[in-house]
Order: sequence, then C-alpha cells, then structure tokens
Amino acid sequence: MKIVAYDKWLNSSSDTSDSLFAVGSATEAGATQTLTAENFELLQNFPNPFEPMTQISFAVPGHTKVSLHVFSAEGRLVRTLLNKEVVKGRHSIGWNGRDDGGRLLPHGIYFVRLSSKEGTAVRKAVLLR
Repeated sequence: MKIVAYDKWLNSSSDTSDSLFAVGSATEAGATQTLTAENFELLQNFPNPFEPMTQISFAVPGHTKVSLHVFSAEGRLVRTLLNKEVVKGRHSIGWNGRDDGGRLLPHGIYFVRLSSKEGTAVRKAVLLR
C-alpha cells in the first residue's frame, strides 16, 4: 500500500508499506512527528512561520489539567491559550498572534509551552507580519 499526503503548499510525502503506518505532521526538518494519545507531547505549530493564524496540537495520556502559554523571546508571558482540565487524547487550538489583551503582537520568535502533571514541553513559533 502506498500512502501520499500533501500539505497546503502541495508538497508531498509518501510511504510504501505492507504493515501499519502512522499519520503525523511535518516538522521543520521534514521528518514526521506522530501524535498519539498514549504520550504527553506538544507538536510543532503549523504553519510555522505563520501569519496571521497557526494551529497548536498536543496530546495527553489521561484526564489532566493543562496550561498552554505563549512567551515572548524575552520570556514575558504574552498569551494564555488554555488553562483547564482536558480529557485523554489529541487536542488542537488556534493562535492568532495576539496577546491576552487582544493586541496584535509584533513579528518575531515566541515560545509555546505546554505544562501538566505529566511534564512540560516547549516549541518555537515564528510570527510574521
């Protein structure tokens, strides 16, 4: 069986296998990250760099409280995207490049941090204007 996936720019990736395959998301290096509900993980936001909107996906292995924060390159908290209990599984949330006050943030590098009792994960997001 051959599986072919296309991103929004029509770049393709394929896999030929007679066994199980995993569906994931492309990373900056072109490798594939697989999002499973058995692991605590934060995937790279997509698209990245982005303007005006990006999707942030993560998974948790069980019902837990999570926080998803965005920090400036200087370490200042600029946006709280999520701070609540979530169920086991995969989740995705959009970020529009605005701070908690609804103001447009300047272009630059931001850090997205996912935290829960299972751990902490951080990814870099690049906002274009």
